[in-house]
Amino acid sequence: MYFRSVTFRRQIPLLVAILFSLLLGIIKVTSEIKEIRELQSRKAFLATAPNIIIIGWDGVQRDHLWECFQKELPECKKGLPNMEGLTSGEVFDITVTNGETETTPGWPQILSGYSAEVSGIFSNDDQPALPKGFSIFEKLEEYFGEDNIVTLYVSGKGAYINNERIDYLQESAGNNSNVGAKALELIEKYKDKKFFAFFLFKDSDSSGHKFKENSVEYSEKIFDEDQWLEKIITKLKETGVYEETLIYVTTDHGFDEGQDKHQNAPYGFLATNDPLVIRGGDRKDLAPTILERYGLSLGRQGNIPAVYGYPLSSIPPLSCIPEGEAFLDYPNSPKCCQDLRLIGLDKFKDGKCLLPTGGRGDGSGYCTKCGDGQCQKPENKCNCPVDCSG
Repeated sequence: MYFRSVTFRRQIPLLVAILFSLLLGIIKVTSEIKEIRELQSRKAFLATAPNIIIIGWDGVQRDHLWECFQKELPECKKGLPNMEGLTSGEVFDITVTNGETETTPGWPQILSGYSAEVSGIFSNDDQPALPKGFSIFEKLEEYFGEDNIVTLYVSGKGAYINNERIDYLQESAGNNSNVGAKALELIEKYKDKKFFAFFLFKDSDSSGHKFKENSVEYSEKIFDEDQWLEKIITKLKETGVYEETLIYVTTDHGFDEGQDKHQNAPYGFLATNDPLVIRGGDRKDLAPTILERYGLSLGRQGNIPAVYGYPLSSIPPLSCIPEGEAFLDYPNSPKCCQDLRLIGLDKFKDGKCLLPTGGRGDGSGYCTKCGDGQCQKPENKCNCPVDCSG
C-alpha cells in the first residue's frame, strides 16, 4: 500500500499536467468553434448586406454644385441629371469642422471617421496615410474575412490609407477618364462578389485650382463627374447588381468663393441612394454610416479607437453640444449646451482672418465659452476676438 501511495503521489504532477493540457485543448476547441460560428454568422449577414461605392468628387464647393444642380449657370443647362436621379432630388450638406479643408486630411477622415487629433492628419503637410487598421477597408477585411469581401480603391490622386489589406489599390490613376474606366472594369470583374469600393475623381479640384471656382471649366468638370456617375450606374444595372448597391457621392472640401484655393472651404455635400440617410452632417460621419450598414461596432476594438463621427441614419444621441465641439446646421440637430456661445468656422491664417465661403445660409460653428476671457481652441482672433485679440 505504501509503495502504491508513493507511486500515485509521484504521478499527481503528471496527471495535473495531462488534465491541464486537456482543459487547454477544450478551451481552444471551444474558442475555435465560437470563432467559426461568429464568422458564419457574419458571412450570413454579409450575404444580405449591400455592395457599397463611395464616389469622390474632389474639391466641389456646395454652392457651386447647387448652382449647377438647379440649372442656374449657363453652362449647366442640363443640371446634374444623374445625381438628381440617384437621390430623387435630395442632396445633404456635409461640413468640415475638424482638420484643414484639404485633400490629405479630407479623404482619410471620410474613409475612417476619425478626427485629425486621432489620425494625426491635420493638413496637406502631414503624412497622408492613416494608421494601420483605421480605415473602413481594413475593418471590413478583418471582420468578414479576406476571402468574403472585395475591397477596391482607385484614386486619381494619392493613396491616403494603409494599403496592406486592400484587394485592389491604384493611386495616381490620373484624370476622370482613367479613374472611370478602371471603375467600370472592376465592377464588371467583381459583379459576383460582395464589394466595397472607393473611386476618386480629381478633375474638379484640378480645374478649380487652374481656372478658379467661378469658372466655366470648373462647372464642366463637375458635369463630367456626373456623367461618370451615369456610366457607373449603367454598369451596375448591366451586371445586375444596382438594386443591391448603395452609392455615396461626396467631396473632401469645397473651394474659396471665386478663388483658386480652398484655405477655408468647409462646405461640401452628400448625394446617395441610401434610404436610411436622414440628415446632413460632418465630414467624419460617412464612415460610421457605412460601418453601421455592415453591422460593425463603432466602439473601440482592441487597439483601434472608437470612431468619432455619428451615423447619418439618425440624429446624434446628444442632449446638447458640449464645449469645444461643433454644431452642425441641419433640421433637429442638437444645439449648444447652456451657457455656451455659438461662434463661426472662421480661421486665422498667415496673420489674417479667413471667413468660410461656399455654403450660403449654413449656420454651423463651434460651441464655446467665448467671452470668458480665455482663448481656447477652436476660438481664434477671427471667431472670438473678445478673448483672442491679445
